[in-house]
Amino acid sequence: YTEKIPTLLLMLEDTLHELDGFDIVGIFRVAPDKDLCHAAREAIDTGESWTKDVHVVATLIKQFFRDLPPVGLFNCLSDSIITAIADGTYSESSVFSINSTNNNKEEDEKMLSSQLRAPLSSIERLTLGNSTFPEPQRTLCLWLLDLMADIVEKRDINRMTAHNMAVVMSPNLYSTQAENPMAALTMAQKVADCCQHLLDWRLRTR
Repeated sequence: YTEKIPTLLLMLEDTLHELDGFDIVGIFRVAPDKDLCHAAREAIDTGESWTKDVHVVATLIKQFFRDLPPVGLFNCLSDSIITAIADGTYSESSVFSINSTNNNKEEDEKMLSSQLRAPLSSIERLTLGNSTFPEPQRTLCLWLLDLMADIVEKRDINRMTAHNMAVVMSPNLYSTQAENPMAALTMAQKVADCCQHLLDWRLRTR
């Protein structure tokens, strides 16, 4: 990572390990009691002690990404790039290695044709150069992918496959602007597929 990880995320990750959350069936999929979750958020904000529930911890991580200003993490990507990744025609590593210094979505569109490729096996190693994701979003995305990968690697225990992780996490990563419900649903599916492709890539290359 090229930027520091927020202290809150590191604390929640440590707590997840402390509670053996990576071995819990349905981790990140099971919804906790809303009052318990709200109480935990308030306690953390004020520096007070709180009841450490594994599903509350997982939900707080999802909420962190859902509440990122000004929009979702994947909103940094153009819809065309999200669609290309979801369709498997765009190198996942290019999301983090394109030399885009100003996160200009129009420039991303122009570069899309040069980045399209057929075999997923041709993915290059992740570089530390400028990328489609600006910082700190790039670092946050890589950290999240690593956390998700750690969980998926224990899928025989927790039943959380890459597909399952993408389905439960992706709604917190993209804020749709579509007014048409069908268009919003279609985009939500593309975001989930994009998330899974990135997660599969991270599992293969880290």
